[in-house]
Amino acid sequence: MFLLQASNKATTAVVKAGQAEKIAVEELAQMTWAVFSKGADISDGKWSVLDAMVEAEQRLEKLRTGTYDFTSRQDATTLYPTHAPSIAPAFVDRETGMKALGEALTRFFSNLSEREPRLALRVTMGAGKTRQVIEHLKAFLAGRFGMRIEIYVPRHDLAAEYVEKLKAGVPVAAKVVHVVPRDGGSSGNLPILCRRADYVKSLRKSGVGIFHKACRSADGQHCEFYDACGYIEQFRDPSLATAQGNVVRIGVHSYLGLPRNPIQNDPDLVIIDEAFLNDLIKEELVRLTDIRKAYQDASSPQYWCPIRGCLGYGTAAPTVSTDGGCSADGFR
Repeated sequence: MFLLQASNKATTAVVKAGQAEKIAVEELAQMTWAVFSKGADISDGKWSVLDAMVEAEQRLEKLRTGTYDFTSRQDATTLYPTHAPSIAPAFVDRETGMKALGEALTRFFSNLSEREPRLALRVTMGAGKTRQVIEHLKAFLAGRFGMRIEIYVPRHDLAAEYVEKLKAGVPVAAKVVHVVPRDGGSSGNLPILCRRADYVKSLRKSGVGIFHKACRSADGQHCEFYDACGYIEQFRDPSLATAQGNVVRIGVHSYLGLPRNPIQNDPDLVIIDEAFLNDLIKEELVRLTDIRKAYQDASSPQYWCPIRGCLGYGTAAPTVSTDGGCSADGFR
């Protein structure tokens, strides 16, 4: 990575000097090596000017073709080509950006009573997104009753900050709830609300649904602590006598991928702060033997036989004909 950075630094200097079309790859390699060897420990002999030559060739090729590929560790930040014509963002100063943000939020909240608008804003850090959203939310709830608002943020510490800001100054006309797990969370730094936390952890470890096993069953039986449970209380809506019946629940992005609590009513408004997609993607490694076992169904040989070749038997991808009794529903 540092060699790449050194190569980029050397190439930037060449471009700024107007020498991009004249410089030889050997010269750019020497410039790259000079930057790299100055900041890196090369005493182990693992790196040489030949490595810098490879990077220099790649930089010059990109300059000549005008194609700059980039692969990130996360799909959400990997750049991909777009269909022409592309639209370059119109950058503005901070004051202009804050004004545009405020106007967009005003239009959004003004239309909430008449329809169900959707608004996606992409604004740089430090533009006052959170502050303005909270100000508009406070104004929106001031004259309303029985509203359920849900806010999702990346982490629990940010959720706690939201709670403080909603209660600061003129408090929001709503019950504010920081929704936390039953058992203190994976890091163990959150309050433990369930009085049978160890049992809940064992259910989660076993992959068993928790609410109907530990809280309330489908036939109405419930935990002895159910009525006074702090976790369950998070999802009970307040009466109209309490904060006008409004409630603002603040959770983390990962909650978006979980089944909703059965006693939790649907929200009137959802606010998601920051990008959330990566928090909902979970990668699992599964052994081929397990996949083969799952697919090997004697009652459906028309599916298993063509598929098994792809699962480690060295044959090409299967082509399954509907003439053999296969259908899309069968593969589900």
